[in-house]
Amino acid sequence: MDRSFLDANIPELVQRLSTDEKISLLGAPNWWNTTPIKRLGVPSVRMSDGPNVRSFYPDLYSLADSQSRVYEDHPISSQLLHNVFLFGTYSVDLAINAGMELEMPGPPRWRTPLLVNHMLGCQKVLPAAIDERVTTLLTFVQRQAKRNPEVVYGDGKERTRDSEEARQFTRKLAAEGMVLLKNNGPVLPIKPVAEKIVKVAIIGPNAKERIISGGGSAALKASYIVTPFDGLTGNAPQGIECHYEVGCYAYKFLPTLENLLKTPAGEPGWACSFYNHDENGNPIGSPVAEFVLQDTRIKLNDFLPAGLTPTWTIKLNGTLVVEKTAQYELGLTVSGRAKLWIDGVMTIDNWTAQRPGEFFYGQGTVEEKGLVDLEAGKPVDVYVEYTNTKPPSGPESDRSQPALMRGVRLGGCEKIDPDKAIEAAVRLAAESDVVIIVAGLSPEWESEGFDRPTLDMPGRQNELISRVGKANRNTVVCLQAVGAFGFPDDDSS
Repeated sequence: MDRSFLDANIPELVQRLSTDEKISLLGAPNWWNTTPIKRLGVPSVRMSDGPNVRSFYPDLYSLADSQSRVYEDHPISSQLLHNVFLFGTYSVDLAINAGMELEMPGPPRWRTPLLVNHMLGCQKVLPAAIDERVTTLLTFVQRQAKRNPEVVYGDGKERTRDSEEARQFTRKLAAEGMVLLKNNGPVLPIKPVAEKIVKVAIIGPNAKERIISGGGSAALKASYIVTPFDGLTGNAPQGIECHYEVGCYAYKFLPTLENLLKTPAGEPGWACSFYNHDENGNPIGSPVAEFVLQDTRIKLNDFLPAGLTPTWTIKLNGTLVVEKTAQYELGLTVSGRAKLWIDGVMTIDNWTAQRPGEFFYGQGTVEEKGLVDLEAGKPVDVYVEYTNTKPPSGPESDRSQPALMRGVRLGGCEKIDPDKAIEAAVRLAAESDVVIIVAGLSPEWESEGFDRPTLDMPGRQNELISRVGKANRNTVVCLQAVGAFGFPDDDSS
């Protein structure tokens, strides 16, 4: 595509568009991109969270829908693109007249040529309103194309920018975002002591977890992650000895397992193959497409290859290796239907009978769980089969059937005795010179589409912090959270 659009006069360009082209620009062809107009050299831009460009109202509203006027014409409005993501547009004329430029994700349900032309014909929407919306949208697209021409006019593949300069900058941002609430006594910084080993206890559900962002629209796949445990132990100066106990769990769904998986070919992650269905709904033939995924959270809304039949299957397989011999609890959550096999033995059936739950904004199931005994360093085969077909008939079948969302999630961790885990953490704290507790929330708790049932930190974290603090007054509590939360209000804190 030529780049004449970069210098185009947007009002003049709008007048060259046909009505159907204008309508197409006000919707999206898929979950993430704006609509290109190749005839006039208008490129598509890829949005963040389709899009994560939110309107900012410094003095006005925080409206919940697109049916009311969403902005006033003050200077900052011309810099913004107004849209409602996740099917938040639910009208034709009202949303357009209210100033909503873009319906996403696509393909559009409301801004189709049939419906919008009907509104134009009965004068519920005037051509001037369409032109105004299109002008703002094209101004936005042109601004992004000028800022990042090599990306907008590139091959469309997502890439990670990773440089030492960027790492130092983000580390600086993270450090400046931390808040030290109090530091009683000579606890921080933790320093070596001459002729003595300083024993540091690292405790908490978040210490070894890869928690870097919120969930849902805030989720981010980073190029690399350093857990608090790895960062502390890897940077501990000579003379400091670190020991670990989890203390308690705080997950909403069992932690994902991508870091413990390898594909049959030995690559990090697991293999994903798409299959078409025959007339009876059974997978047939060779894979339509094959991928290597480095995540056991698989969202399939925007991740579907071309050529699929209306119903289809994905098969996921890999090799799982754990670091500790123990009994492990695995969990399978689904919007659709799925089963899990470990070494050829079906371990979880979230296919035959399903219970509706919170997964995928209430459109999926609860997390069905199963127990397996695993040995450290011994690989086991993991196989998941998923289909987007309806679950069996019954009073709850429609509630657990995927509507707007489709996907499957595999998680797991060591099965612990909650009481013994806290007692072990308390013992380690009492035997240590300094304790570092890493606690707080996780992406599953800090997400969207639901309310947290309580401000208390999930699990038994408050109890853990209180009991460890009483066992060792030299306790540092590091909390990972964005939202508000309750904290133990006693002498230990």
